[in-house]
Amino acid sequence: MGKSWPWGWRRLLRAIVPPLAALAVAESLLWAVAVRSGDDPRRASTWVRWDSYRYIEIARSGYFESPDDPQASNTGWFPGFPIAMRVASAVGHVTPARAGRRVALVFELALLVLIWTRLLPPLSPAGRWLALLTAAFFPAWFYRHAVFPLSLAAFFNLAAITLAARGAFVAAGACGAVSAFTYPTGFLVAAPLALGVALTPGLSSHGRLGAVLAGPGLALLGLGAVFGLLQSRVGHWDAFLTYQQQFGHGLFNPLETLAGHARPLLRGSLDAATLVSLHTVLVTALLLLGAWLLARDGAGRRPVDLLLLTHAAVVWLFVNGVGPSLSVYRPAAVLVGLVPLLARLGVPALLLLLAVQIALGAGMAHLFFTTVLV
Repeated sequence: MGKSWPWGWRRLLRAIVPPLAALAVAESLLWAVAVRSGDDPRRASTWVRWDSYRYIEIARSGYFESPDDPQASNTGWFPGFPIAMRVASAVGHVTPARAGRRVALVFELALLVLIWTRLLPPLSPAGRWLALLTAAFFPAWFYRHAVFPLSLAAFFNLAAITLAARGAFVAAGACGAVSAFTYPTGFLVAAPLALGVALTPGLSSHGRLGAVLAGPGLALLGLGAVFGLLQSRVGHWDAFLTYQQQFGHGLFNPLETLAGHARPLLRGSLDAATLVSLHTVLVTALLLLGAWLLARDGAGRRPVDLLLLTHAAVVWLFVNGVGPSLSVYRPAAVLVGLVPLLARLGVPALLLLLAVQIALGAGMAHLFFTTVLV
């Protein structure tokens, strides 16, 4: 027993220290950008922007609906993150804003640990480190450090996919349910979980039905729990959908939406709109690149890789298919599951990609701190 402890501690450190270092590098850059933008990164309010106020409001006093002023309602946001904020606030004796920041960072670290220890393909040491940093700086990464639910949702998405690839569908469904309870795109993890059931060999018809109910079925219950909570709090289950209708969301051609978001690039000037367009185009390019790398590798594919690509594709289609009024750059933060596919690029290409992500991310973070992004 005495000899096992040092080995156990070394293994734990190897799992945690590199992700912690990557988190520290990303956090340091954000602090620098915040200071340059005129904010004090030590203050919790620096990390509170736009929707953050709604999450804090829900954490403090729950849901309410205002029939006379629908936009004053807070039913357009999911409850998972506010509940985590409330718990962290009570345990740590801090404000909900500071609690939300801590929750975001804890789950960002957990996300990087999961990618580092479970999801990266076999790589050289340099390739592993570059892939980890690529995950830490993946587009919209700064939202995963702020008072937003993106790190929490991204972690439970990838945890669900990892478990489904191993055939642990009950645990995968439970993780998917947490994601669906936390963020509007969370329920989409049911798609890769369903694919995981279909690809699992040796299941009987009854076993496959049970896996469907345990995996994607349980994940979708998380969305049902959101509707149930809204029913109990404001009197109708579709309060979230009613709120979102104010913004013209519906069914749109995702390619037309993408073209609209990319149009500022044609102006040839480097302003805020152009930066956002570059971000949107980069995310789409990374999705296509991940698909190409997966198809190229053929025999080198792992079951989890196809599930990761499926999830990214479904989220991309959903976000762009909802319509042009949705801020597509924010949900891009949950597409970090593409990194294990992009890790196949090799060290030189990964280094170039990382440089692009850091440069673009620093510019987008400046827009975040100066409240240009919504």
